[in-house]
Amino acid sequence: MSFLGSLFGRKSVKETDPVCGMTVNPQETEWASAHSGVTYFFCSKGCKESFEADPAKFATAQSGTTIQGHHS
Repeated sequence: MSFLGSLFGRKSVKETDPVCGMTVNPQETEWASAHSGVTYFFCSKGCKESFEADPAKFATAQSGTTIQGHHS
């Protein structure tokens, strides 16, 4: 939890980058993309671009499946 979050009783929200599996804070990342009504967050521009090239391939990562990836 961030210092300000602890002052105001807010916890940091974490999401998983569906391409590489990294933990991402949606409030801090600049890369996001929507697919089938779900917003996905990414650690890098490269992961976002990989997702957008074939979203169906990576959208299943949210079900708990670990997808091996790389960063550009």
